[in-house]
Amino acid sequence: MKIQLTGNSLKVIAMVTMFIDHFGILIFPDVTLFRIVGRVSFPIYAYLIAEGCKYTKNRVKYFLQVFILGLICSVVFMVMERYIFFCILITFSISILMIYLLDYVKKSLKSRWILLTLALAGTFFLCKYVEVDYGFFGALVPIITYLTDRKPYKFLLFTLSLIVLILAVDNSIQIYCLLSLPFILLYNGKRGKYNLKKFFYLFYPSHFVVIYALSIILAML
Repeated sequence: MKIQLTGNSLKVIAMVTMFIDHFGILIFPDVTLFRIVGRVSFPIYAYLIAEGCKYTKNRVKYFLQVFILGLICSVVFMVMERYIFFCILITFSISILMIYLLDYVKKSLKSRWILLTLALAGTFFLCKYVEVDYGFFGALVPIITYLTDRKPYKFLLFTLSLIVLILAVDNSIQIYCLLSLPFILLYNGKRGKYNLKKFFYLFYPSHFVVIYALSIILAML
């Protein structure tokens, strides 16, 4: 029997590994295993962002959902930690905007390279001076993945973008993001039986609340 994973299945895997990662950061910061498991999450989300840009019926709504949720989570984080930092949803918001620009410039052969160069340069400096999760190279992963619809080439470009990210990010633990590749390879290109979009959007801020609550309880014991 051939094993296949739907988009919903991939999101559940990403959610669980993300929860483990963030749980480890706040509760067991010295246990590396939590961080290793957590490296699976980002590549899956990045791949599905590219898929979302491809299949969404309302691009403006799709962008706003990701951006507004990311902005709210980032503001809450800044207030609680007193540290300026924009979460991964803001990184993905940048990716979505660049993907939309790529589609736009395809229609304008004369100016597409100029616009694309300006967009890349602008995003690079934005990510350099505004600290977003995974930075400029993290924002590039969904964009590179979006460039082709042919699965073998899509998977190859995705893998290459992860390797570039690993080389660019000064963090040896990022090598473990390659553990996500078997899951991506099993993706069948289908969303799944149920529409769980609202649940997935609610999970992101909710899991932070749960982990923070647990950290406070444990600190009081």
